Amino acid sequence: MKKPMLALLLLAFTADFLIQFPARVFAGPAKDVEAAMQLLKSKAAALGAGGTATIFVKSGDEFVRVATNVKKDDGSRAIGTMLDPKGKAIAAIAKGESYFGEADILGKPYVTGYEPIRDPSSNVIGVYYVGYLKN
Repeated sequence: MKKPMLALLLLAFTADFLIQFPARVFAGPAKDVEAAMQLLKSKAAALGAGGTATIFVKSGDEFVRVATNVKKDDGSRAIGTMLDPKGKAIAAIAKGESYFGEADILGKPYVTGYEPIRDPSSNVIGVYYVGYLKN
């Protein structure tokens, strides 16, 4: 999957998000984060259902879901859950690279794409994710 396609998919599937920012997680000025999410929501409404998307924010050595339409088994959003620390995606992100392929998300198989989010100094401060539940 090419980067423009990942960006399009991210925009496509973020319309139905709940956003929470745990006190220990901070990705930048709140107004910048809010503006980015508003843009994602407005663009996302144009495309259909079925996909999932998440924004992770770096917290120490972990990445925390702060905006997602991924659901847990109980039907609630997976806000506050971590990117799998043993998964292939985190291995790529730790090297500053993207990951495209299969991944286990909360015990279910997905076809996925993960892209690092960088600050102005090129440090990885978060991750964009898009994917589909594998049938």
